Amino acid sequence: MGILLGIALLFLALGVGAVWLFRRSKADQAAAAVALEALAKTLNAQPASRPLTGTFKGRACTISRFATYGSEGTSPYIRVHLALRTATTFELYPQRSGLGARLVNDVEVGDPEFDRWFIVRTNDRDKVARALAPDIRRTLIDWQRGGWFERAWVRDDQLTYEVGCGLDSAANVERVPAILDVLARIAMALE
Repeated sequence: MGILLGIALLFLALGVGAVWLFRRSKADQAAAAVALEALAKTLNAQPASRPLTGTFKGRACTISRFATYGSEGTSPYIRVHLALRTATTFELYPQRSGLGARLVNDVEVGDPEFDRWFIVRTNDRDKVARALAPDIRRTLIDWQRGGWFERAWVRDDQLTYEVGCGLDSAANVERVPAILDVLARIAMALE
């Protein structure tokens, strides 16, 4: 009898937990939808559009989401594009360990901590070093340490930033304006 009661209590606890997770998930989705609507207003965009396309500080921008599929399942990503006009090529990648070896085409920007944590490839080292101002470098280091940086690059008149997370939580959506602000400052310095 005691075993049956224990099993019944276990199933009851699992059922209550499942209901709680379902309600929490619905609340998270609702909060994310509100945050996306606020982001759309900031960008003068339609909240239901996918990808979210608008303007930020006078520049065309697009926020899209995509997923990669691998052996460990699906990984959501956010990709943020900001328009710019420059002949400068630029790629920024994190060195996951902070101890990675540099290749011939990699450049250093002159900040030992940043240079230890990031790989920079560019055709104009001085311009990129100026664009990556000290406060921007600190922000990028913080984002990498917090899992909020995958890579950034300039190609086809766009500065693109990519991070491995989804737009399914309000906290993630609420970070996008800060990302756009940093990209706008980098874009202005590169032009």
